[in-house]
Formats: sequence, C-alpha cells, structure tokens
Amino acid sequence: MPDFASRRLIVPPEHKPAHWRYKDVEVDAVFHLPHGVRVGLEYDGVFHHSARQRDRRQYENDKSRALVEAGLLDLLVHVRIGDLPEMAAPHALVVAVPERAAAYQQASAVAAALSARFPEAVPGLDAYLNGGTARHQAAADAYITAVWGELHPPRRKPKKAGPPTPRRLSPTVPHADSLLSPVSEPYRNRERPDEIVRNYRCQCGNPEIVTAVQSQVTSGNTRSCGCLATQARQSPRPAVSKTETQAVRAWAQQRAMAIGGSGRVPDRVTASFRLYQAGREDLLGPDGLLDEARVREWAVHAGRRLGARARVTGELWLDYSTQELAVGTQINETPDPLVGR
Repeated sequence: MPDFASRRLIVPPEHKPAHWRYKDVEVDAVFHLPHGVRVGLEYDGVFHHSARQRDRRQYENDKSRALVEAGLLDLLVHVRIGDLPEMAAPHALVVAVPERAAAYQQASAVAAALSARFPEAVPGLDAYLNGGTARHQAAADAYITAVWGELHPPRRKPKKAGPPTPRRLSPTVPHADSLLSPVSEPYRNRERPDEIVRNYRCQCGNPEIVTAVQSQVTSGNTRSCGCLATQARQSPRPAVSKTETQAVRAWAQQRAMAIGGSGRVPDRVTASFRLYQAGREDLLGPDGLLDEARVREWAVHAGRRLGARARVTGELWLDYSTQELAVGTQINETPDPLVGR
C-alpha cells in the first residue's frame, strides 16, 4: 500500500549534491513492500519530461542517488511514459511503457520489474498478471485526492506567445525578357497565403495593373499581362506548302513518329525533315529530330524571343533550319583556292 504522507522526503545535508538548494524532494508515491523494502515511484509523463524545455534526467539521477544513499528508499522506480529520452540511472529502476498503455498494463510492467529486482517482494504477482484487470482503484483515487486535493488536478496552461512577427518579403527582379515592371512591394495572397504576389504594369500599354506571383515573373514563366500570348495566337504561322507537308508526313511515318493522321505537321518535324533532305543529319538526334536545347540556345544568342515558359515556337524551329541550310550552302559554294593550280 502507498504511504499517503510520503510525498516529501527530507534529504540530510551530507547526502545532498553540492549544487542543490532544495530543502526536500518530492516523489509521486512511496510503497512499503514485504521484508522492509521501501520503493519510491515517479511517473514521468511527456508534458514535464520530454526535454523540450529542459532536460531533467541529471536531476532525476541525482535525486535517486541521494534518496538511496541517505537510506530513505531502497529503490526509486521511474515509469517513463511514451517516447521520452533514454535514461540510465544506476540507483533507479526505469520502466518504459507505451503512451496509451492502460493502468493495468503499466502496473503489470512495474510489478514485473520489481519482482525481478526483489524476488518474492510482490506477493500475488502471478495472480494479478493472470487476472487481466487493474485492482485497488479506490486506493489509487484516494491517494491522488490526498496529495493533490482533487482527483483530476488541472494542468497549468502555458502562456501563449504573442502574435508572430510577419516576415519581411524580399522583392525580386523580373526576368530579362519580361514586359512587367513592379509598381508595388510584394505581399501575400489573401486567398492563398503561401503565394507571394506583386502588382505590375505591362509595357504593352495596357493601363490596368496586373497582379502576378512574384516567383513566376522572376523565373520568366509570366512575362506579360497576356499580350504576348494574344500576339502569338494572332501572328500567322510560317507557310508550309501542301506538297512539303505530304512529304514530311510520309518521312515521319516511316520513322514511327507520332504526328497524327491529318492537319499540319509540327514545325519541329518539318524543320528536321528539311535538314535531313539537305544531308545535315549531324544536327539531328537519335530520334531523327532537332534537339530543343540546341535551338533554344541559338535563339537566345540571336536575340530571338522565346514563347511562354521559354518554349521554342514553330517560327524558331523553321528559322533555325533555314539558317543552317543557308550556312551549309555558303560553305559548299566557297571555291577552294588550291583547285586549278
């Protein structure tokens, strides 16, 4: 049975650690077992022993050693609940139990550990372990009420910190190809707080203010108020004759390229076909097509404008092939100065 008056234990001065300023120490309960064995019980819950605010393990080790060396206890048992830091205490018995373990499971774990340390010190242990239910609930409730004044004492609620200080949002520069100029500081989207937006004005002459995600404008994914997309839709595509389209389609089908059965052939395929016919297969990849990175790099060096999201437009595919064919023709037509000597 627990000793209701044993919650506070006075440690003699000669057994106190040098850094202690405590007049006494507290344990949750002291049990008197047969053969004069006195066992203290500490219930280490996550709220006070998770080491998030401070690590209590050194203090608990000092307390268990002082109580045992002073002869006040024969053993101090620490029931560690849940995922707590490991604790190695030579003068204590550490019993770890799951966070949601029932009272019977916790009591069984402690009783089994005590029986291993002090054989035959827990009478009736086998019957209790085989019973499957907790006992003496009334005695436990009486002890809690005697110590705390009520059965379920309220926990002190931690003081709430003040409102978080909003992080200053750093403005970034629009992409070099962007037509958007910032007219405000960046701010959070009210509907989507994770998005940092900013107000812009477009160089196309649109008088309306455009609100866009700042990172998209900086990366170049968003470059205008929508005028570039409108301009791309309205600009005529480079003319490709019907005869050439049929030849390109037959060439692509021989190479199992997915181009569809009707309509205009993609300009990338047309440009690749023109180079193939001119014997410039060195510019084509293993799939028989122009490499997109090659054409994009050429467009950037030539000062040509890419499409939305840095896309290579149909006009760029065809212009690149036309230029390469023209360069190849000039090389072939250049006379060799050694010929005719």
